[in-house]
Amino acid sequence: MARRHEINYLFTSDIETLYTEVDVEKFESIWFNLLSNAFKYTPFGGSIELEILPLAELKGQLFLSVKIIDSGIGVSKEEQNRIFERFYQTTESKALNLGSGIGLTLAQEYVKLHNGYITVESEQEKGSIFYHKIAL
Repeated sequence: MARRHEINYLFTSDIETLYTEVDVEKFESIWFNLLSNAFKYTPFGGSIELEILPLAELKGQLFLSVKIIDSGIGVSKEEQNRIFERFYQTTESKALNLGSGIGLTLAQEYVKLHNGYITVESEQEKGSIFYHKIAL
């Protein structure tokens, strides 16, 4: 997809190997939904990066931190709080006739099942950064 859309796709990780118990299908679904959105909303010639960050400890719990950065159309500040709601579509998504409003809701639910959380930082016309942390 990156080649077809002439998108510069980069995967980076400081973690060489990690063994943990996760629901593999749900974990793949999280990444598929987040990356799928990044590719849908990043124009030709844009960039997407999937970054796996060093493990972090918070209140005695070890977390895997993942960041997906894109140079896509972005999400307005007003809509950022709503994009994880079931069936919610941003104004831009509706105008482009993309998505169904289910992917981010599903990703968030699966992240919660792994005792984690997901957040977004975004600016219209500059792209988005989705962070998710999953307890190990």
